[in-house]
Amino acid sequence: MVKVKHMGSTNQNNSIHWFNLNAVQIRVLGNHLDNTRPTKPVLEMENVDFLPSPADNQNYLHDITAIATRVVIKHIPAFNIFKDVTVHHIPHKYSEVMKQKSQQVPLGLLFKNENVNEEMIDILQQLHNKYLPVDRDEIDGQEVVTILERLFFGGDQLTNERANNCKDARSDGDTQFEWLEGFFQ
Repeated sequence: MVKVKHMGSTNQNNSIHWFNLNAVQIRVLGNHLDNTRPTKPVLEMENVDFLPSPADNQNYLHDITAIATRVVIKHIPAFNIFKDVTVHHIPHKYSEVMKQKSQQVPLGLLFKNENVNEEMIDILQQLHNKYLPVDRDEIDGQEVVTILERLFFGGDQLTNERANNCKDARSDGDTQFEWLEGFFQ
């Protein structure tokens, strides 16, 4: 918000809506996980496959104990003396990696207003054209763009809602690239 010193009918405050872009490196990748096929055909799934095992129940009990302890110490003053021995972070196999500071790279400022549908579409198109890993081929004289990997698009709830609305507005395209489907919220 740019505020004027003396506001009048012709001299109003200006609300500037620009779009700031940052890239954040993912520290824990799931590339080793196979998502090309189901682990088991759905017709062979039994109800027991969805129920937690005794080991799952034990892990859950361990985790919920730490969470409940934090809640009790925070909201019941008599237990405040235990705040120094509370488990604040439930250990897991990625704990050491997740303690590291995230690496962020500023990608610049787009002078576009996400509140305006046409400009939000421009923002998504620019992200698709500049940052999305794609394979471009020419078939029968026409360029065919194949999305190699979808990326995460983050923002507040309203930004994500506007992005989804713009994707819906582009749903009449012929490919995922034209549908602006390269990013997921």
